[in-house]
Amino acid sequence: MSLPEGNVTPIFCDYHIKTTRLGYNAELTQLAASCGYKLFAKYIVPNGTIRPKATTITGLKVEVIAGMRTLLLHGNQVHAFSSEEVLNDFVSWVSDLPKSNVLVAHNGDKFDYPYYTPIYKTQVF
Repeated sequence: MSLPEGNVTPIFCDYHIKTTRLGYNAELTQLAASCGYKLFAKYIVPNGTIRPKATTITGLKVEVIAGMRTLLLHGNQVHAFSSEEVLNDFVSWVSDLPKSNVLVAHNGDKFDYPYYTPIYKTQVF
């Protein structure tokens, strides 16, 4: 990604993901972003299990309630979607931002970018 050209001041927008575990086989459990006053935050019910260490860090876990996989945050049910739905919603959200915005992530080089980029390429486009 390159910075906008010309006499445009870029606005940095941050995003963050939470996953079921560390590594490339992890699944998303949350995708959140902010750009000025515009916010995006959605939870995702993973297909697999959430590792205990990930639950300790994020507070998220999956339980079967009334026969359905349900995502819980610190024991409370959260409204969650499929990863495909959230990724498509996120792409739409980013597309609606002014073109002068730059998307950045805390710990992006070691966690967010290596995980998110392959998923983004295979599931969104």
